[in-house]
Amino acid sequence: MRCAKSLLVQLPSMKKRTVGVVKNDDTAGFIEDFRAMNITPNVAQNSNRPGGSAIDGRTSRHEGYTVSQKTRKRVEEPFGWSKTVGLIR
Repeated sequence: MRCAKSLLVQLPSMKKRTVGVVKNDDTAGFIEDFRAMNITPNVAQNSNRPGGSAIDGRTSRHEGYTVSQKTRKRVEEPFGWSKTVGLIR
């Protein structure tokens, strides 16, 4: 995660920046770090985590968040199929 942060800091300053990461990174520290860098963390909410998800309404209320989560599922489905049915491991 430290490597990702150092790369994202080098991005040119833009009005809006987002980063998509895995559900496992739905932690308060991760979210705070990226918000401090003015980057919106586009993380799948992990509501099964003790204490609930660190993603609040500031991120999840936007239409782009919903679209991103639907797109994420479509992108991940072929990888899941290839690992289980296609025997690519």
